[in-house]
Amino acid sequence: MADAGLNHAVKGDVGIGITGSLTREDPSNPNSQPGKVYIASIYRGNKHSSTLEFNDNKSRAESKKIVINKSLEILLDMFR
Repeated sequence: MADAGLNHAVKGDVGIGITGSLTREDPSNPNSQPGKVYIASIYRGNKHSSTLEFNDNKSRAESKKIVINKSLEILLDMFR
């Protein structure tokens, strides 16, 4: 997703893709697993992927903040 968006949609230098399900099962995706979020990024041909699992009782908003912070952390690490 990150690679496709970077190379085909915007012709940018940095790409990031986030998918998954925080709290609800996706009725259109029989393989969805609530509590699993996937992050993929690409920068100058270097790719990174990560999986986050949420098994606690955090609110949806708290979980979104964790995903955003992890995504930014991954990007910052790629620039170093």
